[in-house]
Amino acid sequence: MRAAPKAASRISEAAAVEQLIQVQVQLVQGIRTTIRTLDKGIVGAVETHPYAPLFATMPRIGRVSLGQIIGEIGPLLERARTSEQLMAEAGVVPVTERRASPARSPSASRPTAEPASP
Repeated sequence: MRAAPKAASRISEAAAVEQLIQVQVQLVQGIRTTIRTLDKGIVGAVETHPYAPLFATMPRIGRVSLGQIIGEIGPLLERARTSEQLMAEAGVVPVTERRASPARSPSASRPTAEPASP
């Protein structure tokens, strides 16, 4: 009970392990190549998108992130006429509007009764 159970199968050949690792490395390299190709396509699409200039002024935005935002924002694009308006509607900029403090409720200004002493 104190020893670990034996594995159902073990690959004991070093050549087989090496081949498995090489295949996994090739898969990862293929995925990375695909990602780079997609990133280039996104950048190309963003450069020709009519609303890209509105988003390009956002702080810390790259071209790939810009493509993701344009794809997700949707209807906000039709309403916004300036980059500031678009950023405000998308929640990128804080609202600087000051609001009056809420009226105090009558119970908030009343002192609380102290418990009776024994």
